[in-house]
Amino acid sequence: MTANACPLPDLATRAPAIEVPAGACDAHFHLFEGPLAANPPYLPPAAGLAEYRAMLAALGVTRAVVVHTALPRDYEATIRALGEAGGQWRAIALPDAAFDEPLLERLHAAGFRGVRFNPYYDAERELARLEEVVARIRPLGWHAQFQLDARRLPEFAPRFEKLGVDIVIDHMGRMPAGTPLDHAGFQLM
Repeated sequence: MTANACPLPDLATRAPAIEVPAGACDAHFHLFEGPLAANPPYLPPAAGLAEYRAMLAALGVTRAVVVHTALPRDYEATIRALGEAGGQWRAIALPDAAFDEPLLERLHAAGFRGVRFNPYYDAERELARLEEVVARIRPLGWHAQFQLDARRLPEFAPRFEKLGVDIVIDHMGRMPAGTPLDHAGFQLM
């Protein structure tokens, strides 16, 4: 697979015309520090943590949530970034076969507060361990986050409702433009 290069962001962030509320939060960003997976589906732009922090400062945003991607689940850069943020940032993990109790405890201590599943790409594979993982995060007060096509939410909702944790649907449910507002997926979101 040939990776698609993402466009470089505008690194000259300007202060917004409106006053940003105290405690404003970027609730979803991806941190690409460290090695990429072999044959990644996309190549992130050449903007790192320093550029991201400069953007937050220019905008007046003090809090942030790092959401891991399908790239290597090496959490070291995120753990460092959370420590440097002095408690103002949180993170979302991607559970995989290596997501054991020692790792879960380490991530919780660092500031992770949720797990993300990506049924948008392969629902059967991505949700295979859903209940098992959620049973482990529930006592910690974590939430379950999903990247999915919200048109499939009616199919997933009965299962999600039994989890007993808060649910986050990210990327606005990837609902295609033009989908009618009375669509069951819209209504469930």
